[in-house]
Amino acid sequence: MAWRPSWRCRACRRPWPCEPARAELLASFDRIGRCMCVAERAAEAARDLPGLTPAQTYVRFIAWARRRGPA
Repeated sequence: MAWRPSWRCRACRRPWPCEPARAELLASFDRIGRCMCVAERAAEAARDLPGLTPAQTYVRFIAWARRRGPA
């Protein structure tokens, strides 16, 4: 999970969701659940990171989550 308000991974300190976090989310949720989860996190991050543009928020939190992964 991420440290707030920096939205850095607690394990590796990279911007969350980092590759390990994405892999965990892919394994834990179906596509719809994953998108709902990251959309909620994106809204929280938008409040915590006012310099993050809507496009950056989409790419970082949502775009990758739309791909198909484990069911």
